[in-house]
Amino acid sequence: TIRAPDGIPIVNYDYINGTAIRIFWNISTSFVNGYIINITSSNLTTITHQVNNESVTEFVVSGLLRERDYIIEVRGYYDLLGAPGYVTARLQSPIIGINGTLLSVTSNFR
Repeated sequence: TIRAPDGIPIVNYDYINGTAIRIFWNISTSFVNGYIINITSSNLTTITHQVNNESVTEFVVSGLLRERDYIIEVRGYYDLLGAPGYVTARLQSPIIGINGTLLSVTSNFR
């Protein structure tokens, strides 16, 4: 039987610095072999990372540019991809005395 995970990853984040965030997630299913992480910027460039271990549930997203929106999507897979969970981020330009503060991050489901 070909299966896809039946849970949706719940994605959260920690702010690291002006160009990086750490995402972490949990998924309520036992049928996961790993995860696919898609990072899409506002210029529609997508970078995909594959995590081939079901026990790894965090990832550092680095090299983010200020004043650009990002959608970071996490999908579990078994034989097929499951439903996505995602977090959106936008980094603000530096403010005097503050280097790269996080403007907004929200988590949601698609």
